[in-house]
Amino acid sequence: MTNVRFDGLVTSLEEVQDNPARFATRLERAKRTSGYAECLCQSAGGGKPLRLVVRRYGALFHLARWPDEGVYHKRDICSFFAEPTALSGASGSEQEAIRTTHSGLDARLDVSRTVRTVGAVRSESSPGDNSRAASRRSAPLLGFLQRVWQDAGLNHWSGGAQRNWGTCSVQILAVLGEGKMNGKPVQDVVHVMRRYEESELPTIKAEFDAFLSRIRTTPTESRRGVVIAEIKAIEPSKYGFIVRLRQTFEPFYASKALVESAARSYRHAWPMIGQPEARVVAVLVVERTKDGNLRAVDLALQLCNRAFHTVRLELRGRYGEPSCGRAAAVRKAATAGRGRRHAARLPSDRHSAANRNRDLWHGS
Repeated sequence: MTNVRFDGLVTSLEEVQDNPARFATRLERAKRTSGYAECLCQSAGGGKPLRLVVRRYGALFHLARWPDEGVYHKRDICSFFAEPTALSGASGSEQEAIRTTHSGLDARLDVSRTVRTVGAVRSESSPGDNSRAASRRSAPLLGFLQRVWQDAGLNHWSGGAQRNWGTCSVQILAVLGEGKMNGKPVQDVVHVMRRYEESELPTIKAEFDAFLSRIRTTPTESRRGVVIAEIKAIEPSKYGFIVRLRQTFEPFYASKALVESAARSYRHAWPMIGQPEARVVAVLVVERTKDGNLRAVDLALQLCNRAFHTVRLELRGRYGEPSCGRAAAVRKAATAGRGRRHAARLPSDRHSAANRNRDLWHGS
């Protein structure tokens, strides 16, 4: 377990991540005074405290790894640890499209945030960015989700208690910080669903409603948003499908074409939706219909085990090692539950493929 220090207080990182509202005032004070918090993962061995960024996201504050210092954290116990290769800015389309800054993540995605319903698609380059637009590439949704997962340290197992969505969402928010997506403030464009807590329900609802208010369709344009959450189910409806998220009762409608495309593209994650031994995390691009309903126009799925550790897949369709390098943990999670009645059904005749993928997951 890692301890952190800020505003004269020493407490566990897990406590801060599980109860962000409780520490909001002290974190805000630390951000204003010293400008940072401290990680004490090396202190037991006589090491110096390591700086942590205090980032604001909405009404809450979150702790993030100080840029380029992840390698100095204790590998086996600290979630702020990062391999040197993850910090080196290696070349590649995703590295060019998604950049880590002192404010947070600066991402250029292969999605249109604002679409004109009459005329051409609006350009989303930020002011002064035209000279770089030709050289900077864009990342797909899955690449964005994987990069966020990596930068948040969620692909690294540091021991301790079973990880839940509350921990994941806090670490994702810390990575996003006050960054940008397609030139716009990320806090205006992206919403990370928070874990349901009855005591925080009014605040959670207010934050989500504020985000949804920015998603609107007029006779001339459609303004979209991006949601990161855990998929609960994908169910057929009268006009297509409904995507249901675990952290909200709000339905997201989807066309048959989108769902069929997702079933083909994410054929390993798809049949595990709703399974007790797995978690499927999604990033959705959503817009309003003319009737005011929320509609998913694009999505990407990431397969995880019950502790939200990603499962790395080979192109041949077999399950490889988990990205955290602990195959035993994944096998234990995979065999902990065998219930199948809540699995999402594939459209048309893909149910047999779903059964084959479940067999791979269970190791049979």
